[in-house]
Amino acid sequence: MKKYRQLIIISGTVLILVLVIFLVTAGGNPVIKNYNSVDRLPNIYPDYTEIVIPPNIAPMNFIVNEKGDSYFIKITSKAGEPIEITSDNPKIIIPFHQWKNLLFQNRGQNLKIELYVEGPGGKWSKYKTIDNQIANENIDSHLAYRLIHPGHNIWNKLGIYQRNLENYDEKPILLNRATDKSCMNCHSFCNNDPNRMLLHLRVGPANGTLIITPDKMIKVNTATDFSKAGAYPAWHPSGKLIAMSVNKLTLFFHSFGESRDVLDHASDLIVYSIDSNMVTTCPDISNPDRLETFPAWSPDGKYLYFCSAPKFESFMTEENGKEDLLYKKIRYDLMRISYNIKDGTWGKLETVLSSAETGMSI
Repeated sequence: MKKYRQLIIISGTVLILVLVIFLVTAGGNPVIKNYNSVDRLPNIYPDYTEIVIPPNIAPMNFIVNEKGDSYFIKITSKAGEPIEITSDNPKIIIPFHQWKNLLFQNRGQNLKIELYVEGPGGKWSKYKTIDNQIANENIDSHLAYRLIHPGHNIWNKLGIYQRNLENYDEKPILLNRATDKSCMNCHSFCNNDPNRMLLHLRVGPANGTLIITPDKMIKVNTATDFSKAGAYPAWHPSGKLIAMSVNKLTLFFHSFGESRDVLDHASDLIVYSIDSNMVTTCPDISNPDRLETFPAWSPDGKYLYFCSAPKFESFMTEENGKEDLLYKKIRYDLMRISYNIKDGTWGKLETVLSSAETGMSI
């Protein structure tokens, strides 16, 4: 019995020594003394190089697009403990709390990422250090977006979601299973305030625009006798008005390259007043000979900016009888017009940037 106990003690001691040796020599991370230097930055996805990082953002995990048997990453800044990661997988997962602590202690400082890759025969290569900057200011905590099938023309299952950028929490704001599978998008916030929001619902009995303010939620139909329902919304900084465009759109797909494209056959701008439940416009933003779209208010609310292009027509070629669209020749100008919110009057239309001068489209 005594020998048996001694054997257990010896076995336990050996096991502890093995564990200690393993932790000292490995610690989850190799000690790399000999390596070849690669005179370029590593290829990683997403391309988190030469960027400014919000100090409150969730760990920015990435994939190493360099072939290797194992990977070692060291993340450092001026203060705090470095983050060291060893992985046999090129997908690098950064420890949450270590990342948060490092960024919190180093607002305004640089964040360096060293990347080593082990190749055949255990030989290591070290790439140029990625040098990013940590911002002093926090990013807004949440991002809202539409989640839809990649085909873009299949929308029987979709929703508007919000993600917490400080971690990875994702929650639905509204799913179209609650709106008879209607299409929805054009969600927009007034001054980034989640208490003032709108959301467009299209097709079916749910058709309309949801408008949320601190004291109420309403659904309105912004279509009028002279225009379709509005889209591409822009809140006035006051929270009392919403500029929108009314468009006659065609969605089509290319056979190669960026597949999807949208063609404007007609578009004008309107302004919806929440208090009066009224839609108005003026000739300078709803010219029948122009395509006006993508409204945006200046931060002081005194100017409405938008894109504008001359209308174009499709034509039939005698050779093949097919319709060819001149969409590639469209060039949008950047325009602005002053607005007085006190009496609802418009000022003079101005060209901010001309496509005729740049040869490009806004």
